[in-house]
Order: sequence, then structure tokens, then C-alpha cells
Amino acid sequence: MRASHFLYYEGTTVDPIKFRDAFAERFGPGLTSLVGARSVLLYTQGDYDDPYLDDDPGPFLLCRTEFDSVGALLAALEANAGALNFGESEGLPVYEGSVSDEIMVGQQYPTANDAWGRDPLGAVSYFVAYPNTAGDRDDFLGYYTAHHPPLLGQLPGIRATVLHEPTDISAPLGLVRADHMLICDVSFDTLDALNASLLSDVRKELREDYQQFPPFTGDPVHSAMLAKRFDV
Repeated sequence: MRASHFLYYEGTTVDPIKFRDAFAERFGPGLTSLVGARSVLLYTQGDYDDPYLDDDPGPFLLCRTEFDSVGALLAALEANAGALNFGESEGLPVYEGSVSDEIMVGQQYPTANDAWGRDPLGAVSYFVAYPNTAGDRDDFLGYYTAHHPPLLGQLPGIRATVLHEPTDISAPLGLVRADHMLICDVSFDTLDALNASLLSDVRKELREDYQQFPPFTGDPVHSAMLAKRFDV
């Protein structure tokens, strides 16, 4: 399974796209030069309509940098920690909120249209972030991974499904560590394709399966996010 460094800017800023572009100008060169990085993606919020939900929109900027292994990720971040001072706001538009990060490992699951799964780097990702609050995390993840991905893979227009699970390792960048039990990433080629899938019968089946999840407290955060990919 590949490893990803997830970086979250949560709160508010006047213009998220302007913030993204300023972030890219300041930190893009350092991120794209990380030894071993397979991909660097910046995500900003997109408009979506899920008939079952009206929840917190999640981070206004998410940066995900992927590596072949946790070891490669840690080595790259440790060697470049000085240049990746994400908590320093100089050069960025004003924002109110917090910055956090975490290291996760991802597993891609097949979809109905492609038994092996397509390249997961679609233009739009629908992230569902689950708080680390299950009474038995292994029980929760065992049920989820056995039941939910087969349904997700049937969503009309889906490009790929990737489930990211946490590690016990903190990133060496001095930020507050985020604490997710699971992040589900289902990707699509367009926002229209995502929104159409959210009105499908499969979405109803997913909601019914959600009611069968092992107990956890708090609410998962759903975010439809538009991806900007850097060349690495």
C-alpha cells in the first residue's frame, strides 16, 4: 500500500482559490522536489448536493503527497522539514483556523467498470473522513472494508475508490497531528458526474449500509474537492 502525507487547512479564508495558488507558489517547489514523491495534489472545495447530508464542509485546502512507502515519505519530509514550514503564514492570504497533518496508507479497490481499478487521480474527489472514535477500530475497519467498497464501486461514473487508514507515525513537521480512523476517497472525472452519482440508487444503498456500521461517535465529514495536480 502506498503512503500519503495529508495536510489540512481548516477554518475560513476569503478566497480559497487565491489561497491555493499562494500556497502552490510558496510550497510547490519544495513539494515537487521531494525525493520519491509519486504525486502532489492540492484540493479545494467544490459544490455538491448529497440528499442525505448537510454537514461541515471540511478543510478549505487539502494537500496530499503520495509515496511508495512510509519509509520513503518520512525520509523525504525529514530532509526537507525546513522548507515545508506549513504552519508559517508568511506569503499566504489571511485565514482563520488551524493546520494539521497525518500519515496514512491507502488501498485501492476495484470498481464495477474496471476490475483492477483505474488511475485514482481524478479531477474530483469525494472525501469522507471518519473520526477516530470507534469503540473497536479493528471491528469498524473490518466491517467497512468488507461491505462498503463493493457498493462504492457501483456508483455511476466512479473513477476509483481508495481507502486511507492511519499509521502510528507522526509527520516530522511540527504540526498538530490529525486523528482520523479512515478517509474514503471516491474520485470522478467531473463534479456533474459526482452529483449524478449522489442521486443514484447506489447512494441509497450506501446510506443503508452506513446504518449497519459498528458503533462510533461523532459524524464523518464529507467534502467534494477539486484537484490540482503538480508535475513531479
